[in-house]
Amino acid sequence: NRGIRSNVSKAGVEESMLKGFDMDLVIWGNEHEQLMGPQQSEGYEIIHPGSTVLTSLGPSESNPKMYGVLEVRGNGYRLTPYPLQSLRPVVRRTVELWKDNPSGRSLDAVERYLRTVADELIEEAEVQIKRIPQDVLDYHPNVRFPLMRISVDD
Repeated sequence: NRGIRSNVSKAGVEESMLKGFDMDLVIWGNEHEQLMGPQQSEGYEIIHPGSTVLTSLGPSESNPKMYGVLEVRGNGYRLTPYPLQSLRPVVRRTVELWKDNPSGRSLDAVERYLRTVADELIEEAEVQIKRIPQDVLDYHPNVRFPLMRISVDD
């Protein structure tokens, strides 16, 4: 566990604890957020492969899920990421009714507005679904059904 993600004390390894071990690359496990590009740290680079499954509908998991092939030669390495094609599309939006809904605050106006937002998200999901190869859809039929989240603040 990488021990710097939250303010809560947990068993883990802080990045500063690895300083002086003459490492070139650290791959952190047990991170939900996926950051496949190497990030510079204290004298070494860090890769967060993240989870290959959607573990929440939060913004930290909004990037398309990927897997990577790591090639090591001598003192160098190359990570080639590939998008996973068997995950259900995820679409999400946060709306602030006081700012985003020009139609008013009545129940009918809010319902009409949120239906419009839902329709837009369905269109976004349909675009994502069209990119999924047919053999993947045949093997994973539930991939056709997107996950949708609309966060509403009044």
